[in-house]
Amino acid sequence: MMYKMAIIDGSEYAINSLKEALEGQTWYVAKDGIKGLELIRSERPHLAFVEVHLEGIGGLEILQAVAQEKLSTLIIMVSSHAEFAYAQKALMYNAIGYCLKPYAKSELMDYLEKAVSMLGKNGTSQWHPGNIQTGNDMVDKMLDYIHSNYQNDLSVQELADLCHINYNYAGQLFRQETGETINNYLLRIRMDKASELLRTTTLSIADIAAQAGYRDYFYFAKIFKKYWGAPPSVYRSENFMEGGD
Repeated sequence: MMYKMAIIDGSEYAINSLKEALEGQTWYVAKDGIKGLELIRSERPHLAFVEVHLEGIGGLEILQAVAQEKLSTLIIMVSSHAEFAYAQKALMYNAIGYCLKPYAKSELMDYLEKAVSMLGKNGTSQWHPGNIQTGNDMVDKMLDYIHSNYQNDLSVQELADLCHINYNYAGQLFRQETGETINNYLLRIRMDKASELLRTTTLSIADIAAQAGYRDYFYFAKIFKKYWGAPPSVYRSENFMEGGD
């Protein structure tokens, strides 16, 4: 199915690059906020990419108006900067994403897939706030994924892809909600697991390293010593609990 898409952006370069990245759609274009909101009201595009900083009225004001008027258009906010405060407000008003310029085609395709999925589930182009992931929902999803997969190779990009958001925003959102960076949180989970296994089992240190997410024994030993203040073997001898496996 061909979808009606809108671009509301004052940059001709940004408009053309988005059209090239997502070929085969019907495009509507506005270069300022007032005309952009009028376009959404009159044409009812399925999806609109809206720049945060616009002449006339800003992108967030457009997003707020769309939400208040219960218009059917799905909105993706775009910006040249990773501005967490704007991204957070965008989610508050039910934007389905916050995309950084210059555009990465893989990220655009992820957002398009998400939009198509939402349109398909609703049967029409109508949507409801309950269908949108909030920032807290996304962090909960990332936390669940970390706890289920910490023993595997895991990256910030993987978590960002899971929530269909960009790398920078994933890190900012996670830190805002948890007070920790993703990498520090993952390190803590892995070190706690390694500590538990050293204290309660007789597994080899290499096996414990693998179960904690480290394939390289020597790198694990280095990280463990830095975190806990002692090499794994010394830590085990000082903390082993009798009756362990």
